[in-house]
Amino acid sequence: MTVSRTRRISAAALALALGTAGILAATPASAVTERVLTTDWWWSDVTDEGMIGDAFPFYEDYLGSGVDVEGFTDDAFDDFLQISADVTYGVTTLPLDYAGVSRATVGGLTTIVASATADFGDGVSVVVQRTLELQGSFARWSWTVTPTGATAAEFTIVEDGNLGSDEDSVFLGSGATRVSYEDGGNDPIIGYSFANMSPTVADGDDDVVVTFTGDQAAVLTVALWDFDPCSFDAALAAAQAALPTLAADFGDALGSFYAEDCLTVETPALVSGATDQRLDIIESADLESNWDYLYGGAIADPEDGLTFVVLDAPAGLSFSLVADDVDNDEPQLRMTGSPTTGGEVRLLFYYTDGDNFYPLEVAFDVEVGLAATGPSDVAPAVLGVAAAFLGAGALLLVARRRFARR
Repeated sequence: MTVSRTRRISAAALALALGTAGILAATPASAVTERVLTTDWWWSDVTDEGMIGDAFPFYEDYLGSGVDVEGFTDDAFDDFLQISADVTYGVTTLPLDYAGVSRATVGGLTTIVASATADFGDGVSVVVQRTLELQGSFARWSWTVTPTGATAAEFTIVEDGNLGSDEDSVFLGSGATRVSYEDGGNDPIIGYSFANMSPTVADGDDDVVVTFTGDQAAVLTVALWDFDPCSFDAALAAAQAALPTLAADFGDALGSFYAEDCLTVETPALVSGATDQRLDIIESADLESNWDYLYGGAIADPEDGLTFVVLDAPAGLSFSLVADDVDNDEPQLRMTGSPTTGGEVRLLFYYTDGDNFYPLEVAFDVEVGLAATGPSDVAPAVLGVAAAFLGAGALLLVARRRFARR
């Protein structure tokens, strides 16, 4: 697949989607394509015929940061399921050209109904209704077959969906459940439940083909998993573990797999009073090896779109991104202030080019020494004895530690 930033969401489009979510909007459909927002996922180019153009993760107010941000994975589909399908009666195969019937969003569930008719002549015809439902991390298609002049079992329907993983598609599992992923890429991991249908899939082939007869209550359920470059194995294991109950779990938000140590910050020196430290921002090996694929190079300077928000920090501390004071190659985190108590710092790093993407949470501890904590509870006499033992050399060492990162 080719990574593209064309999936960016405009603020106006997002506001419109969020403003209409939860409102019943059943209307006759006419080749309309829209984006559908569910919990943690944005489904793009969703047609009134029940086809999804693509899907990618989208997190509102991520980690309570006030930032809406897109995840790491992208390009789940290249049209799934197709607008047209085939139906066979006897030795004759005809196209099923779906047309939209209705489209409704109630709460977090979007339902799209489409219908197609095939006339075989001699009084034999069939109407196939296809329903697409979108909720949480899931999409689900179901079919109702209404025959005339024959039994439903005499009609065989074949439908096809195309994946974004292209020739790098890999499938795991067998029977009624499967998992697919893009080998070496960043497409979402996809789980499948094939109920009352026969799937045809193969490694290196991006087509998912389902076949069923009209008397079967055919249902195809798919679920998506997002992951950062450090968490593919964990996400794949979770997807495989979810397969036995995948259909029953429809509508759940499956969350993301983001590692706490994918991006880290150098541990600050002990803070005693005012501090001004430059801390290295450290990429894990997995993250570093994927930056070229995802973003065209190493972790970028602020000028290239890297930014952050503070999720939590001890009072009295401020943070900013600055150029590395040694080689000016990669940014550093500058920490300044005069905190009186230590604690955990939590930051959300992400990229922005008008929209926000690739979120990475970073956490580290700040320790505060005696000079920043105010008057001591230790008796003055005891302090005098301690000072005598420390001596001038030890005091100099403390001073050097205090200002080592200035």
